[in-house]
Amino acid sequence: MKTEETVHIALQEPNFNDLAWSTLATLFRLPDEFNPGEDEKISDGFQFLVSRQSPIRLENAYANPLGVIYSSTLNERFLRVARRLQSKWFSQFNSTLFSAGRVKRAVDEMSPIIRQLTFTGVMICNGRHVYPNHWPDAMTKQWQTYSRKRR
Repeated sequence: MKTEETVHIALQEPNFNDLAWSTLATLFRLPDEFNPGEDEKISDGFQFLVSRQSPIRLENAYANPLGVIYSSTLNERFLRVARRLQSKWFSQFNSTLFSAGRVKRAVDEMSPIIRQLTFTGVMICNGRHVYPNHWPDAMTKQWQTYSRKRR
């Protein structure tokens, strides 16, 4: 018997006044009045929300300023949809700043977490935050080897 691979997608208009906060708030469904304003505090809030101490648990999710994707299981469809949303955001962000060079200069100055919340997007696999250079690859079926244990 095959199980249904359900992926939930919610798209939004990016808030160019506060990209990092809007991604974090969308991912964890936080109200705007919780916005601490400063990137350092947003980064600290993210670190807490993905830690074991957090009361909020996400299994599999991807978010960037354009939207969020949730899935109860880590699967090929989830990863493909996440990469499409990421590609769409890259295109829009590049066209907003008028060049890939300007984007690179802008994101080079950001901390790694703020860079993810603002540009690359944030990936959570099997309850763990995964840095972009370690994201599972749908094409190679690498996602099948991801552990379900939390760090």
